[in-house]
Amino acid sequence: MMSNHVIGYGMNEVVETAVTMFEKYEISVNACKKIINAGLDSSCRYDGNKYETIEYLYENHFGNCLKKIEKKED
Repeated sequence: MMSNHVIGYGMNEVVETAVTMFEKYEISVNACKKIINAGLDSSCRYDGNKYETIEYLYENHFGNCLKKIEKKED
């Protein structure tokens, strides 16, 4: 069975929405983490790619507290 990238990237949109809601104080950090973990579980269960599901978080968020990483100007 081949990997289905649409699932991973689709769940990444859900993760991005959950993190945006957290940043706007619409949901708690724990609720956000539960949504992220559900996305990861869903992606893996239906042959998506786990790394695609959380791609939004890789570059600009801390993994545990989900706070945005401030980029330094050179």
